[in-house]
Amino acid sequence: MANDDKPTENTDDGDVARDLTVMDLIISIRRLCKEFSLSDKVESIAVSCCENLYKSYGDDMKSNHMNWVVCLLYVAAVDARFPYGLSDPQSSSLENMSVTVTELLKTGDIRTTDFFHYMKLLKNAWTLSEAVCHHLRQVEIKFLVSCALFDKFERMFVDIFDCGDVPVSDELNGLADRKQFCWTLFVYMRALAFSQNKGRQELILAFYLLLCCLDYVIRLTPSFQLRPPFDAVRILVTTSNVEGDVLKELCTRFQGNVEEVKLVQSTYFDVLIQDLPQTDSVIDVKKVVEDCVTQYRSSGDINELDFLTREHYLRIVTAHSEVNSNRSNAGTPTTAHSSQQRQALLTPVKAAMNSIQHLLNLLQTSTDNPSAVLNRYLEKCSNNPLWLMMEQLQQAEGNFQANYVKILGERYLTIGQQRFRLARRLYFHVMESMLKMEEERVASSDFTKLLNQPVFHKSLISCSLEVVLVTYEPHCTVGSNTPSPVITPGNGSAPASFLFPWILSSLKVHAFDLFKVVDSFVKAEPRLTSDVVKHLHQIENQILECYAWTTGSPVLELLHQSESGSVSLSSSSPRPISNGVVPREGNASDSESPSASPRRSRSLSTFLNKVFKLASQRLQAFCSILHVTGDLQHKIWSCFEYCVVHRPGLLTDRHIDQILMCSVYAISKVVEREIKFKAIVAAYRSIYPSVSQQVFKRVLINGGDYDSIIAFYNKVFMQSLKSFILQYSSSKSGAPSSSPGAQPFAMLPSQISPSYQVPGRQNFYVSPMKSSPFKTPLSPSLLTPRTRQLFSFGDGPISSLRIINEQLSVLSGSRSSKRLRFEQTEDIEPHTASGSFEFESPSKRKVPASRKSLRYPDPPSLATDSGADDNPKTVV
Repeated sequence: MANDDKPTENTDDGDVARDLTVMDLIISIRRLCKEFSLSDKVESIAVSCCENLYKSYGDDMKSNHMNWVVCLLYVAAVDARFPYGLSDPQSSSLENMSVTVTELLKTGDIRTTDFFHYMKLLKNAWTLSEAVCHHLRQVEIKFLVSCALFDKFERMFVDIFDCGDVPVSDELNGLADRKQFCWTLFVYMRALAFSQNKGRQELILAFYLLLCCLDYVIRLTPSFQLRPPFDAVRILVTTSNVEGDVLKELCTRFQGNVEEVKLVQSTYFDVLIQDLPQTDSVIDVKKVVEDCVTQYRSSGDINELDFLTREHYLRIVTAHSEVNSNRSNAGTPTTAHSSQQRQALLTPVKAAMNSIQHLLNLLQTSTDNPSAVLNRYLEKCSNNPLWLMMEQLQQAEGNFQANYVKILGERYLTIGQQRFRLARRLYFHVMESMLKMEEERVASSDFTKLLNQPVFHKSLISCSLEVVLVTYEPHCTVGSNTPSPVITPGNGSAPASFLFPWILSSLKVHAFDLFKVVDSFVKAEPRLTSDVVKHLHQIENQILECYAWTTGSPVLELLHQSESGSVSLSSSSPRPISNGVVPREGNASDSESPSASPRRSRSLSTFLNKVFKLASQRLQAFCSILHVTGDLQHKIWSCFEYCVVHRPGLLTDRHIDQILMCSVYAISKVVEREIKFKAIVAAYRSIYPSVSQQVFKRVLINGGDYDSIIAFYNKVFMQSLKSFILQYSSSKSGAPSSSPGAQPFAMLPSQISPSYQVPGRQNFYVSPMKSSPFKTPLSPSLLTPRTRQLFSFGDGPISSLRIINEQLSVLSGSRSSKRLRFEQTEDIEPHTASGSFEFESPSKRKVPASRKSLRYPDPPSLATDSGADDNPKTVV
């Protein structure tokens, strides 16, 4: 009996502890609501979350009591401010938020970084509204940009102004006052400059505006309070009335681009400075401060003026926090030695300026028109495509400028023009490099077919613009390991960033067409920064995940044509399913073959290879966490593969991870090894902690209706695939282990040997051996036609290497007749030996059939196929 009573006692104790913790939270919430005079609605929303939140973070809620109270009140305040979401047309006319983030953090004595951490935990346990997620993102971006800029401002101030032994005074000419005035002026100017889109906080434009404010304050400062060379420049400006020298010196010293900074000065600063509140023709600093506070209260976020007083809640603990803590208070002198120490640290502003300068150096010799070399290529075409290129540039510029100013306002037109000018130069630069590489490969300079396709030029222009935009807005890049959110109509308000996928809708480019140029773009310009290359590969992943599956995508049309037999996947590009041999719904043992003379789509095959490779990586991660057996993995993979090739409608306007999760649940259920959806979603979130909840909480059902992934499975997925899935039921005798013709998991990353490019050798890669070089080599009877062509350095006989070299010499003597091609959906030729209209990677070579075992694989990060063929071990 005692044993029976014991669980009951523990349960009662747990209920008591829960009730006490929840009650403490509610008491604190009500106390703060009374302190800030918050409405009953705010209190009600915050209190209603406590009970459910305890189930996920009960222990932490007790030990970090105030952190959760602040987060709950913040969520409640935002939801009360936007009761009908961000799409409500009357939301702009509503009152300001009843409490700001700064007020909540100061009251709770919580750092902003801790607030973001607990909001992330809250987001994982609770479905936050669209308004809360949007506002939180705005606060986060503003905080990060402001921290970076204030850190830069303090170091610049020490380098510019000579504090010496002059004590800080309360007089107007005191350096402490000048520092306060300069930062306050910047905060005021930036708020006005970004007034049309408060969610946009571009780091570089803000930094240029800060340089303009420093220029203004330097002109008001006596030369004896300035360090060299600013003291001499200040005297020169006064005596000679020379305009622009101070700004030029600032740009030289702090890595600003003079042309761009002057553009910001004339566009924003000179206009906005006229609107500053004045008293007797003198700027009223007190009124400027009041206006800054009013602006921050209207947005409900953080008060940037608190950086001047080093408020605790704004402190960031970093590797160089100790350097920050040793910095003197406002207006107190700082030694030049400490300033030099800090210069060695790569700050966000410095890193961003380095990226911009790298891009400008890259395009230093480029112009707004084709170079003489590029013109020669154009003239050699039977139909000179120059007119087409200029037409596409003109259309792209018009679309870009219209959408750019639509978000930011007409005042930003000149900035948008400058961005497009750089993209135009990059477009010509990369195209010339592409054609040079292809000319060396095929010994021909006639690219008529490629250069007369409008979609190729539009895609290349889009990629160039993306590179320019990410260079100027680096803090908004996506995470490399985080799946992209599902794109749905009305999903969020106007974007706060111009990064992908904004460029797709702005230039009216299909994601699939952009996908076809990304690899070649990266290879054609090897001097792109690692961050830009990383971003482009992240874009490629996003296209594979969801953007290529939107309504109207060429991928869907090509898959439908492939299903009907009018288009087949290219046999020359390996992929994890057989060419045209996939199971029909209704009988997994049946198969269908392609028509007698199908048209081919190599770009679709390349695309699917990468989709399958990405999906296999994620499925492998799933199976590892969920402890799925190998046989079950094969069945799950077959289900996913069947959906992609034969049920593309299931992916339309959805995410491949949604199909993958449904496949895991469906197959595990019919084989009587059911894995709960809750466990599947939990595994997915553990793999990608920062993933958008929309992937599993907002899935398209039909007709524009959205629901959870479970509802999608019941209403759509299972209804479409029921007969196919039931073939794997354990109750059926002879159930197939996998789909006939499929090669599930043949290309898993763990089974692929990584390859690395040899420096200075184009298309030459080596990969590490998996076994010891001292093992006895295989006997000739065990060698395959492919392994006979391989040579293991340190193990193989020299005679084999000599034979391989002779074969390569013969092979290199015959050049491929293939051309750089860009396949179009509306222009697909019959399957012939002459190749396809594909925009091929420069590293591909046409190899005679008798030598196809001698492959030249792409490096893993730029590969154009999934590696479903025999994995290269030692590349010759």
